[in-house]
Amino acid sequence: MVKAFCTRGLCAARVSLLGLTIGSHYWVSQLGAIPTMGRPLKGPRLVKGVYCAVYTWRDASGKQHSRKTSLRTKDKATALSRWPTAYSSLKAKASNQGSTSAPTPIKPDDLFTEWKLDDATGNPTDESFLTPARAIFEPEDFELTWEQALEIHNERKEAKTGRPLAASTIETIQSACKGVPAPGSVQVSDVRAYVDRLQGQGLAPKTISKKVKMLGAVTQTLLKGAYLASEAINPWHRVDVSAKSQKHHREATKEEIAALCANGHPLLMLQLYLGLRVGELVSRDPSHLKEGWLSICPTSSGWRPKTESSERDLPVPDTFKGALPGRMPHATTLNAQLKKITGSDLTTHGLRGAWRTASREAQLPTEMAEYLMGHAHPQQELISAYGSSRRQSKLEAMQKVWLVINKWCNDPDHN
Repeated sequence: MVKAFCTRGLCAARVSLLGLTIGSHYWVSQLGAIPTMGRPLKGPRLVKGVYCAVYTWRDASGKQHSRKTSLRTKDKATALSRWPTAYSSLKAKASNQGSTSAPTPIKPDDLFTEWKLDDATGNPTDESFLTPARAIFEPEDFELTWEQALEIHNERKEAKTGRPLAASTIETIQSACKGVPAPGSVQVSDVRAYVDRLQGQGLAPKTISKKVKMLGAVTQTLLKGAYLASEAINPWHRVDVSAKSQKHHREATKEEIAALCANGHPLLMLQLYLGLRVGELVSRDPSHLKEGWLSICPTSSGWRPKTESSERDLPVPDTFKGALPGRMPHATTLNAQLKKITGSDLTTHGLRGAWRTASREAQLPTEMAEYLMGHAHPQQELISAYGSSRRQSKLEAMQKVWLVINKWCNDPDHN
């Protein structure tokens, strides 16, 4: 019998032994277990061309678990003869495990030890190597439900703070995820449709923002815990949802933009042309502006961008390359100056909203616009779409937006 070795640092009594044969060349083994995916599990199950036995059960809380072991054959008749004994063994192990020892889900980046099989005898040799789980299992084998994701999120919360999530928070998340695709399947378009649906139900902006943030936090836990593929992104962080009402946090009108352009206030103009958050603007100093590019990054004084995705470099129009003073005014000062210039209740955040509208008029792809606004990191599809020179791509995109803003400044009545 070949011994199984834990290869991902989870050598504890709470996880179960899993072994399966891949093709006729390797024996794969790891300490871990696979979540049941709802397929028929009575009798031998064919996985990667080899038959396995799977036992599924629910613990006292109703959560479903499973154990799996290889029958080490491709022949169905042989598998049928071996299955009863293997199934009984798995059932006994599950009974000994108890409801407090739930299996650990397999992650895409988990490493399995593989032993080459002797071509003559079919027995494992001493030669072994490591293989990531994604090369062994099907994508659906890593899929987690929102219930499973919430449990993982709750465990992480308790480990970090010493306290689990409040019961009311858990109930809110359970309610928020109804009708939403599984965590690993959610796309940006799904999030936008979700927000539209909640708005259609008449929910307050604050309530919608809360639900989106909660589901985003659960998804972020899965990303940090490597439960999702390493190249995955958090779609909930790529859609900007304001917690404030539209009346309070409205977008600048074209007439207000024209008034600002006529005044020429350098810092407010810079915010308008770059779509910056006011905190990003007032935290900058001359050292952050180099060779026509403004860096939005943490400062030595302790200021940090809103999220990791907010760290970015942005091209600056030639007109504003000397706009950063040695001492920045407070955000409240800029807001007061903007109200005086426009003669309205417009806030600096309204300039950022105007930039977003300009990006739509300029027909910027959503991925690029959200990156420039600091909503998401550019992923491989963005690099592929705009070429290997990301700075050039960003400059060209920005220039399209600047042309729209220039048009507003010169002709606010133009539609």
